[in-house]
Amino acid sequence: MFIRSVPVFISLLLSVFVASAQDKCPVRFGHVAPEDFDISKFNIDTSANGVIIADMGSTTFEANSDGGLSIVYKHQRRLKIINKNGFELADVKIPLYVKDGKGEELEGLKAITYNLEDGKVVETKLSNSAVFDVKEDKYHFSKKFTLPAVKEGSIIEYSYTIRSYYVFYLYPWDFQGTYPRVWSEYEADIPEYYKYVFLTQGYEPFYKKTDFLHSESYTLHSGGNMNALNGNATDYKWVMRNVPALKEEKFTTSIGNHIAKIDFQLASIQFPTYDLHNYMGSWEGTSDDLLKSDNFGNALDNDNNWLNDDMKLITAASSSDIEKAKSIYYYVKNNIKCTDQNGIWLTKPIKQTFKDKNGSVADINLLLVAMLRHEKLTADPIILSTTSNGYTNALYPQISKFNYIVCQLPIGNTTYFLDATKSYLGFGHLPKNCYNGHARVINKSADPVYFRADTLSESSVTTANLHYEAGKWVGTIKSDCGYYGSCTIRETIRSKNKEAYEAALKSIYADEGTVSNIKYKDLDSCEKPMEVDYNIAIDADTANVIYFNPMLKEGHQENYFKSAERKYPVEMPYKTDETYILNIDIPKGYQVDDLPKSVRVTLKDGEAGYFEYIVSQTETGISLRSHLKLERAFFSPKDYQVLRDFFDYVVKEHSQQFVFKKKTK
Repeated sequence: MFIRSVPVFISLLLSVFVASAQDKCPVRFGHVAPEDFDISKFNIDTSANGVIIADMGSTTFEANSDGGLSIVYKHQRRLKIINKNGFELADVKIPLYVKDGKGEELEGLKAITYNLEDGKVVETKLSNSAVFDVKEDKYHFSKKFTLPAVKEGSIIEYSYTIRSYYVFYLYPWDFQGTYPRVWSEYEADIPEYYKYVFLTQGYEPFYKKTDFLHSESYTLHSGGNMNALNGNATDYKWVMRNVPALKEEKFTTSIGNHIAKIDFQLASIQFPTYDLHNYMGSWEGTSDDLLKSDNFGNALDNDNNWLNDDMKLITAASSSDIEKAKSIYYYVKNNIKCTDQNGIWLTKPIKQTFKDKNGSVADINLLLVAMLRHEKLTADPIILSTTSNGYTNALYPQISKFNYIVCQLPIGNTTYFLDATKSYLGFGHLPKNCYNGHARVINKSADPVYFRADTLSESSVTTANLHYEAGKWVGTIKSDCGYYGSCTIRETIRSKNKEAYEAALKSIYADEGTVSNIKYKDLDSCEKPMEVDYNIAIDADTANVIYFNPMLKEGHQENYFKSAERKYPVEMPYKTDETYILNIDIPKGYQVDDLPKSVRVTLKDGEAGYFEYIVSQTETGISLRSHLKLERAFFSPKDYQVLRDFFDYVVKEHSQQFVFKKKTK
């Protein structure tokens, strides 16, 4: 009986051993053996260009020389370069914060590349001279380096420590990214004196999530004296394993909105015998602080008498508030050049921006607010985060998450939103990358504003009239462009020239025909869509059978949605209404041999949109009307397969051909 139970006992031991091995980080940092180069044992996507084998971070608190506590953040990472497309993983950037001459301190940086040569592991260490400082802005700089001797198959490893006085910023952690991760772990040991709000996001479950309350003691140094601070701390740990890469696909505002991560917002600090200090604050308080700041709104409510003479000239022909507002807006837009697209802080006084005739987005749009207020118009700044910068949280005033400023202007019963930094924008329009959800008006009430892509609708109509002539399809195309399509054309023409835009248009048909006699309507009117007309000649068959794709180059030639599944939403920049109309003469001497059938298909029973492909024929010609309408810009992951199938159908229909057969005598 005992003998028979031995295999079972061994099996149980092996099971426990395997479970134990899987329950902790799969590597020992600083030690790489030849067998470590074989990563086939990990449950990961081996088709990736690189793999993060282990990513470990921790935050603790320790006493500092100022009599308080500082944050100590440690980061260790090991990864494998699979092919040359993964070489970018060897480029490392460590962001650091600095204010009032006191910055975060980077310590103990170590970086090593391991290569397997003739069965032996060869180490190449990063030299101190290969680490560079890069200034990002007034408050941020980075340490940058590239690991040496990197090639396909290399293992690279680096670690560092950051000491920071800024307890308001607890380091966030990304459990996911554009490369798969075998093991990702973050630990934060937080004293009871600090209260943080934990903000998590993403679609991957935690493998492990624990918290452990324990006693902690800190020795504080102040004025040559040492005092013991005894209390409790909670050790939090979060682990994810076998985390797939989250690749950016078509119609993604920012992949950072969807990766699995955890972020922190300091809510309050309370040490023994001291009053509670609330750091979370309110939007009203944050707005008030911004308006008092010299780097933001302090100058907005000043008399700004230096504007008096110029404003008389700028508004001289204005007889109403709306005319006055437009005069000011177009003066700023047409006369002051934007030099920096990001940031909510002034880079110089607004008076200097007016004088220099250039400035950042913040400089220009805060100047616009001041000029409108000078004329007794109720203008306010709005702070927001652009689509590529990620979402903001409406509950917590995390100012560091915002990177853009626009202007709100109510006149009568209408509220206008203005951005004077883009040459192609008209009065009352914002760039489409501003439509990213929550934004905030900076005034006494600090009301939220929501710029949603679902409130934008882009309509376009393209009409083609063609006939067959000497082996070519010849005719005209007229495109009534949507507003944002017009913005793209205007920006191309203004930043480059007409020749550049026309060369790009001609290149679309370069392999099979020519475009000529291009004409524009409303090119310089930025408040409405424009029209582009041109002549076209497309090479055609001259054989007994003529095949003709009626969509020309206006159709959907491939499905945007290639992945079999998608875990995060589809975020289009606006709702879509595309109409394409073709009128074509039947070639003389030919007859219609085959035409596509008319179809109509709905998306989610028509609630989310529809597609029509209508073909009709007369004795002398054929007409086609393709109409694609999407009633939403945002589609949740559960709608992805339906949307993908819908576009599969559109692509299939748009690839169909008209077939003409030469008549027999």
